[in-house]
Amino acid sequence: MIQAIFFDQDNTLVNTREVAPEVYRMAIENGEEWQKWLKVVEKVRWSKNPKDRTFEYSLQQVIDDKERVLEIIKKERDELGKVIKLKPGVEKFFKNKIKNIKYILATEDFDNQIDIKLAKFGMRNKFDLITTSGDVGVMKPDLGYFRPAWEKFGLDQRKCLYVGDDYEKDCRLGVETGGKAVVFGKDIQDMGKLFGFINEKEWFQEEFESHWG
Repeated sequence: MIQAIFFDQDNTLVNTREVAPEVYRMAIENGEEWQKWLKVVEKVRWSKNPKDRTFEYSLQQVIDDKERVLEIIKKERDELGKVIKLKPGVEKFFKNKIKNIKYILATEDFDNQIDIKLAKFGMRNKFDLITTSGDVGVMKPDLGYFRPAWEKFGLDQRKCLYVGDDYEKDCRLGVETGGKAVVFGKDIQDMGKLFGFINEKEWFQEEFESHWG
């Protein structure tokens, strides 16, 4: 029996990759500042420090005016809140939570971004536990995204499922500790197909039926 499903957020539950570039470009209107910002983003792309990867940090490396930085951040958040959407099948999948299975959100985002991306859909309260980069103190991959749930709920790591769009970042460590992985966008294109995919693999002892009616 699956005891827990660990979900990535960006590009797994919401369409961040599809909308974020245009949102950033809209928020940073000045062309010269935009080009400088892109260079900063490229420089910190592989930083393991979560704060280095925030929009606020990268803006501060380009713009000295603190008030203007805050104005741009507000524009970015307001626009992102308007255009962000759930990925296919997500709303249907989470409509009726499966009893006895813990739902864990393991995301590199901070709380304020989760509020923008998930709270607007009433999704935040769908999870039994949320682990963020702010909690862990390092970007993925890191076992710190999984360990709090393992310990809090006494989970058998062999009975955990990891769902994300990037196997290396979202799933590999979970698989190495005994769990199973489903890569969104590769194994399935629609979250509503998740349990059908699991059944085909025969990873667990029981079959899952569509649970949303």
